[in-house]
Amino acid sequence: MLILSQHYTRALRAVTFEIDKNKFQFVDILQKTPISIQTLLDCLDINAPSKKQKKERVKKWCSILEQSGLIISTNKGLLVDYPKYKQTLLDMDIQQKDMEIFKKHLFNAYSEIGKETGGIVDIADLREEVAVKMLRNNEAILTESQFDEMLRETPFATDDYIVSLGRPMGAEEKLFKYKGEYFRTLSIKRLKRE
Repeated sequence: MLILSQHYTRALRAVTFEIDKNKFQFVDILQKTPISIQTLLDCLDINAPSKKQKKERVKKWCSILEQSGLIISTNKGLLVDYPKYKQTLLDMDIQQKDMEIFKKHLFNAYSEIGKETGGIVDIADLREEVAVKMLRNNEAILTESQFDEMLRETPFATDDYIVSLGRPMGAEEKLFKYKGEYFRTLSIKRLKRE
């Protein structure tokens, strides 16, 4: 049970790292030298109605980074926890993921969710279900962007199946970007072998 708990902690750390990388880049800043919250505030451009709210947002995100284990608080300031950071980089390495395991979970999750939705599955639901399946089986940690990258690398038409994406939509959060367009849903048709 302890190993599973550590796996979940690593997953949380990977997701937190991905959010930080895409929105804040605190981990990048805190790699060089310990930095106080005030110094961090001075070097960040964060939109907030007031200085007090900016400080609260920075403190809250630093707290989340600390709880996930990516950073530590020392008497000199905040600093990246290098052993955990290095493990997170390994967990984030898409080359460490097995495409066949991903596809197995993708098709299983699609079948489970598709039963209730008439075969048209929300990609956000699929992301979550595939990530949970891979995590529970200790096969890999999978974040949203890793799921999207692996789905883009998956052939959409083979002798065994055809993957179809829903109508293109405008860009918004949680949509899947493929060949310059955004999609919310997909369906998979299994082809019968003769």
